[in-house]
Amino acid sequence: MTDTKLNNACKIELIDENRRNLAEGVTFIQRDYCLNDKDPLKAFFVIVAPDSPAQLCVAAAPQGKTKVVMEHFLDRQRAGDNPIAAINSGYFHLAAKTLTSYGMQIIEGNVVKEPNAGAERYGDNWIGRTYDGKIIIGNTEDYVRNYRGKLVYASGGGDILMRNGECVIFDENDVHPRSGVALAEDGTLVIGCIDGRSEESVGVSLSNHLRIYMGLGFRIKDMLNLDGGGSTQLVIKFGANEPQIINKPALDPDGLRPVADVLLIELPSN
Repeated sequence: MTDTKLNNACKIELIDENRRNLAEGVTFIQRDYCLNDKDPLKAFFVIVAPDSPAQLCVAAAPQGKTKVVMEHFLDRQRAGDNPIAAINSGYFHLAAKTLTSYGMQIIEGNVVKEPNAGAERYGDNWIGRTYDGKIIIGNTEDYVRNYRGKLVYASGGGDILMRNGECVIFDENDVHPRSGVALAEDGTLVIGCIDGRSEESVGVSLSNHLRIYMGLGFRIKDMLNLDGGGSTQLVIKFGANEPQIINKPALDPDGLRPVADVLLIELPSN
């Protein structure tokens, strides 16, 4: 990977870190950073070890409908599942008000929508789990060649920032709240968000989004940027406590933004 693509002109300093165990092989991390010696930044991560019993799942509202991340989470609980974390996932038609997803959706093996090679904005890239438990970040070509009929869950996303250990980010310096998901070479799964648009946390560019994930101590193999901005919400359930929104979303005028689908980390129901 090239330093120019990762915008190393920005200094990122880790100020503080807190860790909590969520479940066997699942760790929650909160990190505070300082950018360029002046700008505060808050980031939140859920780390799933390769040998954890926790699994990646996807929940989605019907096409044309949306729910806040918390409601997606609670719906899974009410259905008898055992979620411990949830984050907003794919982009959807917000401005056009159709609220349908741009990209892929596969829920419990039911193919709601396949990726479309970029025919729609953000319609190409996705993250999914195969029936045998393998997590994949891919695009339309990967799906058609290797994974059609093999995914039990999948959701679309934005740009792939890292692919097979190589930075593939384009030159983008807009600063926003960000959500993302990454896979390390050893199979570790990372979902996380970075707050923005506030005095407590300014947000990051895509290149610095990737750099922060790379700084967690894992050899990142693949990373997918998820819907960000006002959609960025991370819900966590600590033990027997009620689930809570752990970050501070950048609110729309009407409050929390409902989203089309979410990634969940779930424990076996039994």
